[in-house]
Amino acid sequence: MPRTVAVVLPAFNEADGLKKSFLNIRNGIRAFPEHDFKLFPLDDMSTDKTFDAMVRWCADYKLPAIFHRNEKNLGIARTVHEAYVRILDKHKPDYFLKTDFDADFDQEAVIRRFAPFIENGMDVAIGVREREIRPDENAYEIERRDDMLRILKEELGITGFNPPSAGSQLYSRKAMTTLLDQPMIRDYNRRWGFDVALPLVAKKLGFGVPVVKIENGSYDPKRRPREKVDAQYNAYVEIVSQLTGKKPAELSTFYNIPPSAPE
Repeated sequence: MPRTVAVVLPAFNEADGLKKSFLNIRNGIRAFPEHDFKLFPLDDMSTDKTFDAMVRWCADYKLPAIFHRNEKNLGIARTVHEAYVRILDKHKPDYFLKTDFDADFDQEAVIRRFAPFIENGMDVAIGVREREIRPDENAYEIERRDDMLRILKEELGITGFNPPSAGSQLYSRKAMTTLLDQPMIRDYNRRWGFDVALPLVAKKLGFGVPVVKIENGSYDPKRRPREKVDAQYNAYVEIVSQLTGKKPAELSTFYNIPPSAPE
């Protein structure tokens, strides 16, 4: 059955990599001509030429797109949240397919992995990058990841969902309408974790939330300093805390650990 699909593409200072990303998207879309894909590239007030590159490559690759540029930098959570509300109100697509623009994601693989869920009428699906982290790259993030995987399994019954790797997600219009009406989602204002709050709230509401691996993922340890890892995983713990009624420190021994002294 043909579906209309809004492809939501947030970006901040990604100008140099957009040619490859849009080529990946074009190849993915071409594999499923029965569906009506429309791109919604979002520029979070980049300081480079991201917006110009978006417009250029969509034109060169003849991709149907509606562009949006924030008037000020809002952060990815608010940028995506506001886009979902705007797209749902103005366009009412059958599906929202969100994926990040950066090089950690193979956008063609994302489209190919989610297409069966669209064709089968599923409401929610979450993609995680397949690339494993090596201990020599970031042993601390491995500890935080494993702790988070334990929390999600024990508290919410979700397995294989590593939040920072879940930048690609699929929602039906029914699921998105329901989720955006939930107070926790409607009032979400953290810098990190909107992509985590959505599927976890969906799970609590009784939606199936299958987690699928996305091939060709990557991991750049230079972009994952300890401060960022702590900020993100603490936000994820707080989301679970709000859903379960347990204090963050009851869920994770990592929560609110004082920063280590400089070496």
